[in-house]
Amino acid sequence: MKFSVISTVASLAIVGPAVAQTPPGFSPATTKTFTVKFGSTAVTGGNAVKLEDTAVAPTIDFGDVSDNSAHVVTMLDLDAPMGDADRSYSPLLHWLASIPAGGKSSATAKDVAPYAGPQPPVGYGPHRYVLLLLTDPSADFHLPPGFENQTYSDVTSRLAFPLDKFLAAGNFQVTAANWFTTENTTATSTNSTGPTNSSTTSTSAPVTAGASSLQASVIGALFALMSLPIFLL
Repeated sequence: MKFSVISTVASLAIVGPAVAQTPPGFSPATTKTFTVKFGSTAVTGGNAVKLEDTAVAPTIDFGDVSDNSAHVVTMLDLDAPMGDADRSYSPLLHWLASIPAGGKSSATAKDVAPYAGPQPPVGYGPHRYVLLLLTDPSADFHLPPGFENQTYSDVTSRLAFPLDKFLAAGNFQVTAANWFTTENTTATSTNSTGPTNSSTTSTSAPVTAGASSLQASVIGALFALMSLPIFLL
């Protein structure tokens, strides 16, 4: 009997508590994760991803993690603009896309807020970026009450994104999450390679009509504002 009890306790110790798939202290947290890849680089619970690899939106896949409901995926910078020194713009919305019922990956996603790659400033260390997979109770995605007029075509509309309000207004439920860090270790941003790079539409997810021009507008605004010392992302 003693051996049985000891074995059970030992087994529990080995299994341990479920690990959150969001950064420490972040809410809402979840223990479920989903596949996120930048090219061939997989995001795995806070690993470091090279900044140049994040220039294009990631591919996602959530397979059996969730049911066949409609979903929404978001990507947020938790350390904008300057990490420990200043997080007044956090969370900064970098991506918001809808996935229709039955879809299980970014192959069927439509951009709501076109992807804008990370632009952390030099000298302030890595930024944390969390991706949330949300279950959408409606069959067809629509921006919830209070957000109907947002186009997310400019940087200011993405600053200090009110995540809790967004979740409550749309009755969205956090189903899974993943996160990574990246930092700028060079004086020149790896994403600022000119109009060709900034206006390229992500191949990881189809976008709604006109979204590519919105993406160019957003990233162009990021580059312009980043020249100011008060606005670093």
